[in-house]
Amino acid sequence: MIGRHYIVLKDFYLVRLSGSSGQVLRFCGQNGAPKEFDKSKVGKKIAEGEIAGVVPQYTEFKLIKIEKYDLVDNSIHVVILVPIISFSPRYSDVSASVLRNENTKMDDFKFDNDLVKEVQDSILK
Repeated sequence: MIGRHYIVLKDFYLVRLSGSSGQVLRFCGQNGAPKEFDKSKVGKKIAEGEIAGVVPQYTEFKLIKIEKYDLVDNSIHVVILVPIISFSPRYSDVSASVLRNENTKMDDFKFDNDLVKEVQDSILK
Protein backbone atom coordinates (compact mmCIF):
# COMPACT_ATOMS: atom_id res chain seq x y z
CA MET A 1 0.00 0.00 0.00
CA ILE A 2 2.76 2.46 0.91
CA GLY A 3 3.92 4.36 -2.16
CA ARG A 4 0.85 3.45 -4.23
CA HIS A 5 -1.39 6.02 -5.89
CA TYR A 6 -5.11 6.47 -5.31
CA ILE A 7 -7.94 8.89 -6.11
CA VAL A 8 -10.62 10.26 -3.79
CA LEU A 9 -14.18 9.50 -4.86
CA LYS A 10 -15.79 12.46 -3.04
CA ASP A 11 -15.03 16.15 -2.48
CA PHE A 12 -13.02 17.07 0.64
CA TYR A 13 -11.55 20.09 2.40
CA LEU A 14 -7.98 20.34 3.65
CA VAL A 15 -7.99 21.89 7.12
CA ARG A 16 -4.97 23.39 8.90
CA LEU A 17 -5.54 22.72 12.58
CA SER A 18 -5.28 25.56 15.11
CA GLY A 19 -1.94 25.55 16.90
CA SER A 20 -0.46 23.06 14.47
CA SER A 21 1.27 23.08 11.12
CA GLY A 22 -0.45 19.79 10.27
CA GLN A 23 -3.30 19.42 7.82
CA VAL A 24 -6.20 16.98 7.93
CA LEU A 25 -8.73 15.86 5.36
CA ARG A 26 -12.37 16.58 6.20
CA PHE A 27 -15.69 15.70 4.57
CA CYS A 28 -17.95 18.56 3.60
CA GLY A 29 -19.93 19.37 6.76
CA GLN A 30 -17.51 17.57 9.11
CA ASN A 31 -16.14 19.37 12.20
CA GLY A 32 -17.35 22.79 11.06
CA ALA A 33 -16.27 22.51 7.42
CA PRO A 34 -18.85 23.99 5.03
CA LYS A 35 -21.61 21.55 4.03
CA GLU A 36 -21.36 22.42 0.36
CA PHE A 37 -18.11 22.03 -1.59
CA ASP A 38 -16.97 25.56 -2.45
CA LYS A 39 -13.47 26.63 -3.53
CA SER A 40 -14.15 30.18 -2.33
CA LYS A 41 -14.13 28.90 1.28
CA VAL A 42 -10.31 28.51 1.27
CA GLY A 43 -8.93 30.71 4.06
CA LYS A 44 -12.19 30.61 6.04
CA LYS A 45 -11.86 30.01 9.78
CA ILE A 46 -13.78 27.05 11.18
CA ALA A 47 -14.04 25.52 14.66
CA GLU A 48 -10.86 23.44 14.48
CA GLY A 49 -8.72 25.74 12.33
CA GLU A 50 -8.69 27.16 8.82
CA ILE A 51 -9.59 25.74 5.42
CA ALA A 52 -6.21 25.43 3.68
CA GLY A 53 -7.43 23.97 0.41
CA VAL A 54 -9.97 21.90 -1.46
CA VAL A 55 -9.66 18.37 -2.76
CA PRO A 56 -12.16 17.79 -5.60
CA GLN A 57 -13.49 14.34 -6.44
CA TYR A 58 -10.98 12.26 -8.50
CA THR A 59 -7.93 14.08 -7.11
CA GLU A 60 -4.96 11.74 -7.01
CA PHE A 61 -2.83 11.18 -3.92
CA LYS A 62 0.02 8.97 -2.77
CA LEU A 63 0.04 7.00 0.48
CA ILE A 64 3.24 8.06 2.26
CA LYS A 65 2.96 6.13 5.52
CA ILE A 66 0.57 4.81 8.13
CA GLU A 67 1.07 6.22 11.62
CA LYS A 68 0.09 4.36 14.75
CA TYR A 69 -1.52 6.34 17.56
CA ASP A 70 -1.98 4.86 21.03
CA LEU A 71 -4.85 6.54 22.82
CA VAL A 72 -5.35 5.94 26.53
CA ASP A 73 -8.35 7.40 28.33
CA ASN A 74 -9.51 6.23 31.76
CA SER A 75 -7.81 2.82 31.41
CA ILE A 76 -9.24 2.30 27.91
CA HIS A 77 -6.45 1.73 25.41
CA VAL A 78 -7.18 2.14 21.69
CA VAL A 79 -4.76 1.84 18.79
CA ILE A 80 -5.64 3.82 15.67
CA LEU A 81 -3.82 3.58 12.35
CA VAL A 82 -3.96 6.86 10.42
CA PRO A 83 -2.92 7.17 6.76
CA ILE A 84 -0.59 10.04 5.91
CA ILE A 85 -0.98 11.08 2.28
CA SER A 86 0.38 13.59 -0.21
CA PHE A 87 -1.47 15.39 -3.00
CA SER A 88 1.49 17.51 -4.09
CA PRO A 89 4.62 19.08 -2.58
CA ARG A 90 2.39 21.88 -1.25
CA TYR A 91 -0.08 19.47 0.34
CA SER A 92 2.15 16.76 1.74
CA ASP A 93 1.86 14.87 5.02
CA VAL A 94 -1.92 15.20 5.25
CA SER A 95 -3.62 13.16 7.98
CA ALA A 96 -6.47 11.31 6.30
CA SER A 97 -8.22 9.20 8.93
CA VAL A 98 -11.57 9.93 7.21
CA LEU A 99 -10.48 7.62 4.37
CA ARG A 100 -10.10 4.63 6.69
CA ASN A 101 -12.57 1.76 6.43
CA GLU A 102 -14.33 1.81 9.80
CA ASN A 103 -15.18 -1.90 9.60
CA THR A 104 -11.57 -3.02 9.89
CA LYS A 105 -9.88 -3.86 13.18
CA MET A 106 -8.25 -0.92 14.95
CA ASP A 107 -4.77 -2.41 14.49
CA ASP A 108 -5.35 -3.02 10.77
CA PHE A 109 -5.66 -0.50 7.97
CA LYS A 110 -7.72 -0.50 4.80
CA PHE A 111 -9.11 2.37 2.76
CA ASP A 112 -12.88 2.75 2.49
CA ASN A 113 -13.73 1.59 -1.06
CA ASP A 114 -16.58 4.12 -1.23
CA LEU A 115 -14.05 6.95 -0.73
CA VAL A 116 -10.83 5.76 -2.37
CA LYS A 117 -9.82 3.88 -5.50
CA GLU A 118 -6.31 2.72 -6.41
CA VAL A 119 -5.01 3.93 -9.78
CA GLN A 120 -2.47 2.15 -11.96
CA ASP A 121 -1.32 5.04 -14.18
CA SER A 122 -0.27 7.88 -11.91
CA ILE A 123 -0.13 11.50 -13.00
CA LEU A 124 1.87 12.41 -9.88
CA LYS A 125 5.65 12.38 -10.17
